[in-house]
Amino acid sequence: MRAKLHEAAPAVITKLIELAKAGDLQALRLFLDRVLPALKPQAATIELPGLDRGAGLTDQGQQILAAAVNGELPPDVASELITALGRLGTLKQADELEQRLRALEADRYGDLA
Repeated sequence: MRAKLHEAAPAVITKLIELAKAGDLQALRLFLDRVLPALKPQAATIELPGLDRGAGLTDQGQQILAAAVNGELPPDVASELITALGRLGTLKQADELEQRLRALEADRYGDLA
């Protein structure tokens, strides 16, 4: 079936173009959807020059909230950044627990590697 579709594709595309040129709106829409797909929205890049990247997660969260309160950052963006900081904190906790567990196992069982 794929081989038959592949063989028929050039003729179908030619017909689609002919129909679109003749004013067939459905053919035109199908053609444009394939040639020029709709643009997907992209979030704008933000800059927080006052953000202390060396600060702890709590301090960074407070800096983000302050930027939102001062009108330097939209509230929805601030909310997303705070959520991201929370998730980063969870990942850090998991990493710390893994390191502690490895240290405990090494102390108890020795280096098994």
